Amino acid sequence: MTVLQAVIEKNQQELNDRLQSSILNILSLMFGLGLLGVLLAHYTIKRIRRGIEFFSDHIQKSSARMNLINHDDVTYQEFDDLAKVFNEKTEKINTLLHQDDLTGLFNRRFVDAQLQALLSSPVSDQQSLALILFDIDHFKRINDEYGHLVGDDALCEIAKCIQSQTRKQDFVGRFGGEEILVALLDTSNDEAFALVERIRQ
Repeated sequence: MTVLQAVIEKNQQELNDRLQSSILNILSLMFGLGLLGVLLAHYTIKRIRRGIEFFSDHIQKSSARMNLINHDDVTYQEFDDLAKVFNEKTEKINTLLHQDDLTGLFNRRFVDAQLQALLSSPVSDQQSLALILFDIDHFKRINDEYGHLVGDDALCEIAKCIQSQTRKQDFVGRFGGEEILVALLDTSNDEAFALVERIRQ
């Protein structure tokens, strides 16, 4: 064997060794990337499953209470978009369920539920609750003399007047045909009487 052949064989052996080493490195890298991909997929699926379970649980609870979804509790943009649509629909449903069609005040169903919640919750010595029930005098005469459309307009104006005098923490609802109930939270007797007289005038 000549010197040249020995050098060629040596170089071939080195190339083969390098090639095998490169193949092993590539296979190791591919295995590592594959394992990383499986772990990422598992993590992503877990988060997606958690998001779906969150929505499912919230929808089941909201069938009774109609609560909105907090955007901070949602992962992924797609779930956030879904939460926005859900909240819009929930607000519309809440409006239909709780609002009086004519006056825009809370309806009797909502008033009853709120009163039950307020009266059944424990009250501390510092808290107070004033309930005011307005009944519009001679309302039947307005309907009889001017028609029901004028009566409806009068009722809406009175509702606006009452609501404009209350605070955000209070609630105003239509209790009956021409009866409007106001619940005033943390209000003294004197403050409640002053409000009643102001609205009456």
